Amino acid sequence: MQPLAVFTPDSLLLESTVEDTIRSNSMIRSAAWARGAVRARCEILEITGDLTQRFPVRLIWHYEAENGEDVASSELIYYCGSRPDGALVIELPEIVRLGFPEVITFLLAPDTEH
Repeated sequence: MQPLAVFTPDSLLLESTVEDTIRSNSMIRSAAWARGAVRARCEILEITGDLTQRFPVRLIWHYEAENGEDVASSELIYYCGSRPDGALVIELPEIVRLGFPEVITFLLAPDTEH
């Protein structure tokens, strides 16, 4: 769903197009791989609320090296909703802590061509 508002600890990042979202995710993946990650693993910490309405899902993305150790991790809250067909959709992500703060700094820079 575009535009997509992404809340960060200090600001709001608006991803106007699908390409913006793909670019942001690619930058995070590239930063993880540059630090030696070979895979990303999602750990769901908590799901609260009525799953037929909007509800938050708190999770941690672990970026792991070949030996299974974290090279970085990011904590997020995905505010989800359900579509009429029963599918779940992330409507609003909130970054609680990003393992790659340089990515957000770059994306929020006012004069940066993204």
